[in-house]
Amino acid sequence: MAGSFETTDQNPEHLLKPLRVPTRHEDIYQAAQELVDDLPGWTLVDKNDETETLRCTRKARLLGGESTVTIRVEGPDDIPNTTVNLKSESNGGLLSHDKKNVLEFMKLFHRRVSDAVS
Repeated sequence: MAGSFETTDQNPEHLLKPLRVPTRHEDIYQAAQELVDDLPGWTLVDKNDETETLRCTRKARLLGGESTVTIRVEGPDDIPNTTVNLKSESNGGLLSHDKKNVLEFMKLFHRRVSDAVS
């Protein structure tokens, strides 16, 4: 089963919306890379430092296929105002776990970033 899930402002759950933080985008991009390295089952496949985009794989969950997760960090250079968006896409398996993938990352990332901002 193929599926996808992406953070959006229309989502009622705050952990499934784009994350906006008053921090420089370079620091948030670095924190995202570190979290991917720390998460079991996640592997960084490709990164584009110019566009601050990470492409990762999330190991298959029960009855699901492997997922590709794209993490985009965006923000202006002159002020600390950063937005983080995630998109998970899966192919194969009987179930799509894309929403779980986004939630897994964002739950921990919110905690990690809020600790750094505090």
